[in-house]
Amino acid sequence: MIRLQDIAEMAGVSRTTVSNVINGNTKRVSQKTIDKITTILKEQNYVPHMGSVMLSGHGSRIIGVVLGFSYAHGMQSLQDPFVGELIGTIQMETEENGYYVMLIGGESIQNVVDIASKWNVEGLLILGYNEEQYRSLSRRLNKKMILIDAYPEGAYTFQNVGIDDYSGGYQIGEYLYSCGYKKALFVAETERDSDYYRWMGFKQAMENRGDSAVAPDI
Repeated sequence: MIRLQDIAEMAGVSRTTVSNVINGNTKRVSQKTIDKITTILKEQNYVPHMGSVMLSGHGSRIIGVVLGFSYAHGMQSLQDPFVGELIGTIQMETEENGYYVMLIGGESIQNVVDIASKWNVEGLLILGYNEEQYRSLSRRLNKKMILIDAYPEGAYTFQNVGIDDYSGGYQIGEYLYSCGYKKALFVAETERDSDYYRWMGFKQAMENRGDSAVAPDI
């Protein structure tokens, strides 16, 4: 296994300089030296030891992805096409930017606190949490957090990446009407969150056409 000292000797620089480049502390390193060291690291397939990276004080470069549920739509969460594609995209983007992804089971908030603390994650992307769960976690863990597809009771008081469910429902209603359907039945699993907003958009589209949509079958 190639060592940090070996990389330094190949580049003709000190071990400290190589360490600084690996950890992103390059304010006092010329671009020429950065490029040279980076090229050697790639050629030698050098992988930094995670323990050393975490102890360096420059962060673990780990992004925790919290899954707040084990099952979705009658299947394990990772079998769900939406969840699988989402996590795959997150992994691709984080690795392209020099970070790593760690999946964390989020049904137990204490489990999230324990793992995120032990591994010193840089931040958390959280799927499947409501506002109450988020607040409970944020009181016990001082990390940057972004929720995915979360629906607050009132105004947003947290960072969230979501889907315009209302618009999606509206477009479905418009499409069905354009196909000649004058009455429609909207079937949903719940009366809240994404199901509720999709229903409202769907209902509005049908009503705008002067026709009716049947109340959701829960």
